[in-house]
Amino acid sequence: MEIHQQVAIVTGAAKGIGASISRALATAGARVVCADIDGEGANNIAKELGGNCVPLTVDVGHVDSINSMLDQTMEQFGQLNTIVNNAGVTRSAYIMDLTETDWDHIHQVNARGVFFCLQGAARRMIEGDGGRIINIASIAGRGYPGTSNAAYAASK
Repeated sequence: MEIHQQVAIVTGAAKGIGASISRALATAGARVVCADIDGEGANNIAKELGGNCVPLTVDVGHVDSINSMLDQTMEQFGQLNTIVNNAGVTRSAYIMDLTETDWDHIHQVNARGVFFCLQGAARRMIEGDGGRIINIASIAGRGYPGTSNAAYAASK
């Protein structure tokens, strides 16, 4: 996959898998939008990766924040070639202890956020030269007896 000078958004870019994906894309020559709800973390990874990386504070649980991220990317770079929907949250609680608020928040980010990121990205990609949408899943989605992340597993 040739990605030199292409534009990629990575959600959940501040740490872990998202930071590693951002590093790999930047190393391959992509211009990377490091998007995360942790603005300081997004700034840190973008600073580490250098001039072709831009930090954005984004809450993928809110459509307005997603649209702002996509609009800012288009304004700055004029294109969007790849989006990696990596952001995710969990609450460690047994089913009996999981609250409605916990359930809603996990699904707002992990399911709804992914959908609206890919929908908005797809609209912009269709207007351009196409692109790639990559959704990061989890083996937790398979469900494992005795685990305490039922809402997370259902959202993945």
